[in-house]
Amino acid sequence: MSCKFEGDIEKILPKVSAWRRHMHRNPEPSFEEFSTTEYIIENLKNVPGITMERLAETGVVVRLDTGKPGPTIALRADIDALRMPELTEVEFKSQKEGIMHACGHDTHTAMLMGVVHIMAERVEELEGKFVFIFQAAEEDPPGGAQELVAKGVLQGVDAIIGQHNASMGTIGTIELCPGYYMANSDRVDIRIVGKGGHGARPEDAFNPLPAGAQIVNSLYHIIPNTVFAHQAAVLTVTVFQGGTSHNIIPDECKISATVRTYENEVREHIKAKINEVAQGIASIYGVKAEVNYQYGYDALYNTPEYTEAVIETAKEVLGENSVVICKPRMGGEDFAYYLKEVPGCFYHIGFGVENPAERRSAHNSHYIIDEAGFANGLKMMINGAIKFQSIVKASK
Repeated sequence: MSCKFEGDIEKILPKVSAWRRHMHRNPEPSFEEFSTTEYIIENLKNVPGITMERLAETGVVVRLDTGKPGPTIALRADIDALRMPELTEVEFKSQKEGIMHACGHDTHTAMLMGVVHIMAERVEELEGKFVFIFQAAEEDPPGGAQELVAKGVLQGVDAIIGQHNASMGTIGTIELCPGYYMANSDRVDIRIVGKGGHGARPEDAFNPLPAGAQIVNSLYHIIPNTVFAHQAAVLTVTVFQGGTSHNIIPDECKISATVRTYENEVREHIKAKINEVAQGIASIYGVKAEVNYQYGYDALYNTPEYTEAVIETAKEVLGENSVVICKPRMGGEDFAYYLKEVPGCFYHIGFGVENPAERRSAHNSHYIIDEAGFANGLKMMINGAIKFQSIVKASK
């Protein structure tokens, strides 16, 4: 398969860049993407043959029916930004203090807008139906995907494709793996309640800090001592707060952690062990432990057959050496909820600037990407969706 609509892709790149830069200047955090949604609608309203539907308060679903029989493929982009300051020097940097597109969702949205324009204008060369999902709130659990799934966004959809820019990846490459690719991403908060007092009279108090310190230490023993080595898992303590002065024993302290797993059996085991550790140690120290375990996004599982289709597409439109088969990641991604309903694939595509020393990872205030990756992103989404149609037809 040669690259479809390559000329159209090159022609629309200036618009894609302009759309992206507008959204980068005007970022909106999860569940607050009102202006972003209106901007998407405004720039797609004159595209021939499409329909638009608001299934959630923010975000929009665009549908294209070619009028010919064939599979229905969904393509997804997330539209939200992060609550963090931008410290780059780009001329289109965020104009909203404390909010930044530091994960590249502006690039995802702009590319999918370009895909809609091209596929709608070339509809006579396509078949079946396409659903373009501009999804809100990927960054903030419970996220936006679950609501859209519950409201039927995937009704009649045969497969789905999604991509994420890789600011550390080389232009012209993609990264992915079949099977588990992203993890269950859970949060834990533990409140340890004791009895405060004077630092000089510890016998009159129940100090929560020694119990907290012991809990922190013991949490790090759960995985190596109770989880099989072949079952990947991560437990990282990220917060230990308590106390206000050198001579005051506080009433309470707080521990927060993140837990990452793939298999639900391991997820539930670690959850139970965290509670067991916290309660056991608290009882020894005469304090109380309140454990709040919050489920985050479920693990993302790439359908092997469709992952292979993405690999084939990349080799065809980006080059034979464009594919990097990587290890599963411990990050979270609510694209997982689409893949629980229909087969498909999620992958990362290279957007790193030319000098590797200047590259910054996502969720960094100095995060930048090279817009030279736009053409590759459009090629992968358009040609990947068409490739997915061929798989669906072959399976029926």
